[in-house]
Amino acid sequence: MLMNTLNKNLASEITRILSIHFSNGFRLNSPIEMSRFRRFASEVKYEMKLSDEELSEAIKSCGTYFEGKVYTVSTYLQNKIVKNINSYFKDGVRIVFYSEFYTKNEKWLFEANIVSEKMLMVILSKLYPKFNFTQTYFGVAKDSINNILENEILRVWGNNLLTTYQYLTERVRSTALKKDTDHYYDYT
Repeated sequence: MLMNTLNKNLASEITRILSIHFSNGFRLNSPIEMSRFRRFASEVKYEMKLSDEELSEAIKSCGTYFEGKVYTVSTYLQNKIVKNINSYFKDGVRIVFYSEFYTKNEKWLFEANIVSEKMLMVILSKLYPKFNFTQTYFGVAKDSINNILENEILRVWGNNLLTTYQYLTERVRSTALKKDTDHYYDYT
């Protein structure tokens, strides 16, 4: 069962229950979790008329499936991720390394139950379906890592014939950490 075939009220109720009662993820193949889920639904007088298999599929379609669990990722959080990522691309970056992005934003990502770089990759693949994804990075570039890194070095280096390590470090940091809060760029 796909999310778009779910009744909007059912999808909304499933998402609400997952967000409130399963913030650390819903174990999809757990009869105990399923029982708890049905109990939470009945407490708010919402009757789940689906079989366990149908309800499992509905739950999976309402969240992000990662390592046997379904997590909810709010629209607010998705927009925050997109805004941060788009600011990199706006500044000329062609790829984003998961580990770097996760490390720089770990506090708010972890608090929002995005528990690892791998989970971030799953979420990014949904947010940016047309982009190129590899094991370590994603982006608009479809080239070898050596060529991509060479182009990034040249972009950061700029037109300076001579420069210092300190200047390059500052330039990388300023372009990587710069955030444009006035504009929203949609690269999806």
